Amino acid sequence: MKVLPVLISASLLLSGCASLSKNECLNADWMMIGYEDALHGQSLDRIGLHRKACADHGITPNLQSYKHGYAEGLSGFCTSRNGYNKGLTGYTYNGICQGEMEHQFLSGYDAGRDIYLATSELNSAKREIETINRKLNSLESQITSQEKKLFSTSASQNKRRELYENIQDLKSELESLELKREQLYDEKYQLQDHLIFLQNKYHDYNSQY
Repeated sequence: MKVLPVLISASLLLSGCASLSKNECLNADWMMIGYEDALHGQSLDRIGLHRKACADHGITPNLQSYKHGYAEGLSGFCTSRNGYNKGLTGYTYNGICQGEMEHQFLSGYDAGRDIYLATSELNSAKREIETINRKLNSLESQITSQEKKLFSTSASQNKRRELYENIQDLKSELESLELKREQLYDEKYQLQDHLIFLQNKYHDYNSQY
């Protein structure tokens, strides 16, 4: 199958809810629009959005040209390499590839998706550790401040009792957070090992392209 050249103009890079203007409908290259829609992972139903947009201007899309371009665009989209790259970005596959092309696409997509999910879990653990570290720093500052007040000669006995109880509560919270942080560090190291394992497992997807 002959593949159309990738000449993507800004006016044709459409989002899911975008519609064509009157000028775009009048001057549309429906084969190229179909090609680009497929290349960007849009379903064939997208022609319905174009039909609706152009109907407002009394223009009907050339369905045959669109489908022809779409079919050629699929040959560029439904590859193992593109599947892998899409999986890495967290792209949600909508089932537009068929038959052997889908098998090729999914072989790469599943690999990329595995790495994406592992990376997301690792980043989530790192963010949680950073959040806990900020809380720990805040608690340590509060404890230091409360201890200075506790040992102040101007503090009454009742005030010191109150400060002492506050300090114990803060220290208890700090110990709990330190334990949670330790558990998260263990989880982070496990996730790092898992990610390295997956990157090595799917090394061919990076080396062969």
